[in-house]
Amino acid sequence: MQHVISGTIFIEDMFDGKTVDEVGDKYSGDLVGTDPSGAYNSAADAAKKAIDKPGAMEQTCHLRRGDMTGAAYVTSMFTDVLVHAWGVAKATGQDTALDPELVAVSYAIMLPRQGSLPVEAFGTDQQITDSADLQTKLLGLLGRSVDWAP
Repeated sequence: MQHVISGTIFIEDMFDGKTVDEVGDKYSGDLVGTDPSGAYNSAADAAKKAIDKPGAMEQTCHLRRGDMTGAAYVTSMFTDVLVHAWGVAKATGQDTALDPELVAVSYAIMLPRQGSLPVEAFGTDQQITDSADLQTKLLGLLGRSVDWAP
């Protein structure tokens, strides 16, 4: 949860034009606390406000992996949060079915990047059969296995 909250709360600073170095260790402490859901919702609310500003999608965000437009950053974070939702559900024994429309959008975004995704962030592309459902294909593309267990 710490990683998901940290990544989400970081959006606000990136859309304020800060660099990773300027943010520094601002989010290095415990961001989860005793209310993981509340902490995530607070981070998501701040992120929504940041990306809702006029011109946010066209602005440059200064990330560790290089500069990118706000639109590109939000797109990558969308997939990140979606896949982590699956991971959290899987790790906590909850229903792991993701919204099929969100899966379809994420798969369409990520498929052209197949083979070029950073292994340190996504893991190794899993070999998934063509007959697998789209969620399984997306997870495999992003280095996740539906058979994973905590």
